[in-house]
Amino acid sequence: MSYDPLHTQGGPVTRARAKKMREALNGLIDQIWVENNIQQANQSLDDYQGMVNIIQVQEKLS
Repeated sequence: MSYDPLHTQGGPVTRARAKKMREALNGLIDQIWVENNIQQANQSLDDYQGMVNIIQVQEKLS
């Protein structure tokens, strides 16, 4: 069984446990942020490639 710092098993939340929870949440937020930025970058590249294809087709029609 893996240790999940965001899961509490009861009892008081000590400063050390709160610090581990905060670090785990910050790591999760960072991971989501990076994945979202990568997804947006890939979408931008796809949009750019589509515009290039349109320009190439219009050039061939002229």
